[in-house]
Amino acid sequence: MRDLISRLLRRNRARGAVRTAPAPVSPTPAPAVLSLPHTSGVHRPSPPPPPCTCPGAFVYDTHRDRVGQVTGHEGPRLQLRPPAGGCEWEAEPTAVRPASDTERLSAKLAVVNSRGRWGK
Repeated sequence: MRDLISRLLRRNRARGAVRTAPAPVSPTPAPAVLSLPHTSGVHRPSPPPPPCTCPGAFVYDTHRDRVGQVTGHEGPRLQLRPPAGGCEWEAEPTAVRPASDTERLSAKLAVVNSRGRWGK
């Protein structure tokens, strides 16, 4: 029986009537990726936009964990003061982010409360 099948297959192959299954394709390795410093393939999020540094803007100083109101800038550093009044401090622009709505509301409430206490 095997002889018969093999003879028929040989004869049909010679005629071109029988197609054999293609050989299994081995997975090709992924091409090597050229890693350059500016195209490392790693997605880095873009830096946040710089906060509004115009006088009167509320910002959050991440080094001091405080909300401050911008009063100006001296060179590259921002000058901030507490919204309810007090001693000014300086902050690096990289350590400052825009204050959230909650932080802004809390700062404005502190101003109103301080006025009520001191009769201003």
